[in-house]
Amino acid sequence: MMTDPLAALEAEGIAARAAELLQVRSGVEALVACGATRVGECGPGKVLTGLVKRIDKALDARAIGGVGDFEVTIKEWK
Repeated sequence: MMTDPLAALEAEGIAARAAELLQVRSGVEALVACGATRVGECGPGKVLTGLVKRIDKALDARAIGGVGDFEVTIKEWK
């Protein structure tokens, strides 16, 4: 679980987008620093998975949208 390191920041427009990207980047960098090699995004959509892949291409990032995706991912990650 990641927490928001920029919770006190109140911004709009470009500044808000930059703050969101910084939060995602710092979270991904923290995961890598802890030794993570795989990241799974559970739920609909693939936005976070795409961002993770752009931030660190060495991570195996997967979008897990349903039970079928989950089962495939578990088999491949064993």
